[in-house]
Amino acid sequence: MSYAVAALVDIDDFIASSQAQGQVWARRQLRRADRAVHAAAFGRPGVTCRPQPPEEWLVMLTGADPEALMSEATALAEEVRARIVRETAWTATVSLGVPPRPRGGAEGGGEGGAPGQRLQAGARRRQGDLFGGFRGSRRAVTSCADRGGADQAGAGR
Repeated sequence: MSYAVAALVDIDDFIASSQAQGQVWARRQLRRADRAVHAAAFGRPGVTCRPQPPEEWLVMLTGADPEALMSEATALAEEVRARIVRETAWTATVSLGVPPRPRGGAEGGGEGGAPGQRLQAGARRRQGDLFGGFRGSRRAVTSCADRGGADQAGAGR
């Protein structure tokens, strides 16, 4: 069985800082943030990354062991947050949770999944703030009934 965790990376105070510093500055910072997110995701097995403009990224992690997967997701979230702080003028919030379902229901295909992919919410959920600035509003692992669909869930790195 394959499991999945979604990490949503969101730049804190993007609108306010863009207005205060200007669009040219904001675009330069976004390029740096994009490189930071992709660098943290690069080389990790079962990890894909998709930008969610203007200032978010959806990082999908898949694997066979839900405990190891949550540990990997937590480590990735900490690394992404640290890289963004180090490489940009911003901070970021990284939320871990259930991957998005495809539009039109679990069997529909569409954004966020392949046709035939079924996601089931896992039993591991926890709310609260973690690691100061790394906020996990929903921590969960999902199982993917169709492994082929799970591997394609975030395709398009």
